[in-house]
Amino acid sequence: MVRRIAQGLRDGGFNEVLADGVDGFEIPDPIGGRVPDVLAQGHRLHIYEVETEETLGSEETRLQWQAFDRFVRKDDNAHFVIVVPRGLRLKAEAQKNYYQLSAEVREEDFAEE
Repeated sequence: MVRRIAQGLRDGGFNEVLADGVDGFEIPDPIGGRVPDVLAQGHRLHIYEVETEETLGSEETRLQWQAFDRFVRKDDNAHFVIVVPRGLRLKAEAQKNYYQLSAEVREEDFAEE
């Protein structure tokens, strides 16, 4: 999923696309001590974090989300997107709301390649 997002952004004309752990892409610099899955620079800076059912409730996920949310709250030209598998949007939205984050939650079909 990280590769699909990064490649889609690159194909969509974003100036700079960085992706963690994906061949052909440079790794993003940490934001608040955490490395985002995908970072894309266009008219705005887009921070993407991909979660699975297993990672959704983890402490590391909470720390990442909070770090990225703090960054976008300070930068009007930044946008934070959480990507989850289809069927997990409500769970992710509830978690996001519990942490009082301003991120956008998107569902994707992870099985498709």
